[in-house]
Amino acid sequence: MSSYQTFWDDELHKKFASNVSWTFLLHFNVVDFVRTPKGEYKHLKQYLVEDMLKRRQMVVFYDRSKGIHFFRPEMETCFIQLLGLKPPKGQEKVTLPRDPALALPLLEEFIKISPEEAAKKFPDHFKSDKPFGALIMGFSETFAPDGAINSQSTEDRTSIVTISRWARNVKIEESGNIIIMMTVNKEDVSKTIRTATSNIECIKVPLPNKDQRLDYIKHLTKDKRFKKLKLKIDSENFANHTSGLALVSIEDIIKRATHDKIKIDVDYIWKKKKMILENMGGGLIEIIKPRWGFNVIGNLEIVKNYLMLLSKSIRRGDFFSVPMGILLLGPPGTGKSVIVEAFAKEIGFALVKVKSLRDPYVGVSERRQEFVFHILEALAPVIVFEDEIEGKHMARGSYHSGDSGLTSRMSARRREFMGDTRHRGDIICIGATNRPDLMDEADLREGRYDVKIPFMIPKSAEVRANIFKAILRKMSIDGELQGKDLDYKISDSELLQLANKKQLKESTGAEIESICRRACEIRSFNEDGTLRNNHVAQAIKEFIPSRDDESYEFMQMLALQLTNFTSLIPEEYRKEAEKIRKKAEEIRKKKKEFAEEKCL
Repeated sequence: MSSYQTFWDDELHKKFASNVSWTFLLHFNVVDFVRTPKGEYKHLKQYLVEDMLKRRQMVVFYDRSKGIHFFRPEMETCFIQLLGLKPPKGQEKVTLPRDPALALPLLEEFIKISPEEAAKKFPDHFKSDKPFGALIMGFSETFAPDGAINSQSTEDRTSIVTISRWARNVKIEESGNIIIMMTVNKEDVSKTIRTATSNIECIKVPLPNKDQRLDYIKHLTKDKRFKKLKLKIDSENFANHTSGLALVSIEDIIKRATHDKIKIDVDYIWKKKKMILENMGGGLIEIIKPRWGFNVIGNLEIVKNYLMLLSKSIRRGDFFSVPMGILLLGPPGTGKSVIVEAFAKEIGFALVKVKSLRDPYVGVSERRQEFVFHILEALAPVIVFEDEIEGKHMARGSYHSGDSGLTSRMSARRREFMGDTRHRGDIICIGATNRPDLMDEADLREGRYDVKIPFMIPKSAEVRANIFKAILRKMSIDGELQGKDLDYKISDSELLQLANKKQLKESTGAEIESICRRACEIRSFNEDGTLRNNHVAQAIKEFIPSRDDESYEFMQMLALQLTNFTSLIPEEYRKEAEKIRKKAEEIRKKKKEFAEEKCL
């Protein structure tokens, strides 16, 4: 189990027993199954009542949909009698309210009742020597929502204050009763409730780890409901490929496969996992199953060797040599994105792309961000990739300051997450940028992006020929995945001749790929089934570079200036890197002297 996952039920029990708090907020995976000590699987709500709180004489539930309700019907009668409730005039039965404004005052009366008081009123029903009451409140965000106070309704503000009072009420403390609230995203609940000074303990219910998933899969395969289940992989692999999924999601996968009479294999699991997690993340993340490894990278030998060594360190558990984050620097089209996917394939990690978390409504952006962090922790081991990172995390002072500090708060929380050493080796953050000069200095420093790798435009024809070969392999793999073969007959000597053409001098990998795809079009126009040398030569002849050479030179200069290990710089660029660094140092000295003179 990863270090940031806890045995939440044990934590809750200890904190309540030691009187740290009597009010708790369970969050995140609160709609899942829980394994009991007897090996049974129950929904969390059922587990709380039948196992954790089984000695409690009265358990009351509340949510805005069902209102006040009970685990056993007879408890409703006891509740009404204890509180001395009478039916309205003209009615025979007491109807318990759903509205928080009416329900919470009744629930407050209930949780103040001690075992002695209950036993005194109804000696036949209650005992004074047993714990009396428990209140379980679901969907807490619906009656105690987060948000600016001036935008909340009077009812919401009253509910928040009421619950805050419960957490400090001496009468409730003395009664020995317990209050448990539940929500999926903690950030959706009022800050007043979840703040450290509220006396309300927030406890994260994590998604299951591998051992827990494996145990549940074995449990389901013995279930009579799934006797027709067909697995093309063993339970161990099933558990490996379902990282980040709740037990209810694993059961759903098995149910659907059984119903549709489909054999469960890795592809089927990935397809369902992608859909479940992306829906769970509200479209804020994209789960990618890597299609290819380093065999489609025709250049970047230094980078590939470094990443291979890194993957070996991770496999043997040597996390001390694993960086917290890696920043890829260099102009567009030099292979930054493709090598991240290849690295994920080689190391066997899930690959996640985080989309924009910004939202125009107050508080939503931060809640989104926090929820995504929970998902990433659950998905570990995982590679988190952010492309064009300079546009998402700009330097302080460069963005609009009229966002009430939202940008700075989100950036600070992101840096805190990236710098959390408990994630080392489990969550690898990789960013890619061609304009690191637009990024904040705090993001560029070691401890967030420990390693900065330059991606440069290849200078030799041999390297470009290798890129040609790799791109054709990549296109072949793409074709196979779509059920179409790419037939090409171009020898290594022919590729070297093509790579030597003056039109390709200092071309990027993206430009070479564009030429290869144009060559396929030419082949198709000529109704020729095989991609040949003449098709590529024609594509090269037609090719017109669209880039701004000065901009690309500037981006390469920035990459060489910020790279923090000489061994990661391509041999042909090392002298140039040294000159750039010396020049940058001279400029820094002049700026410092100018600033000092200005102060004087």
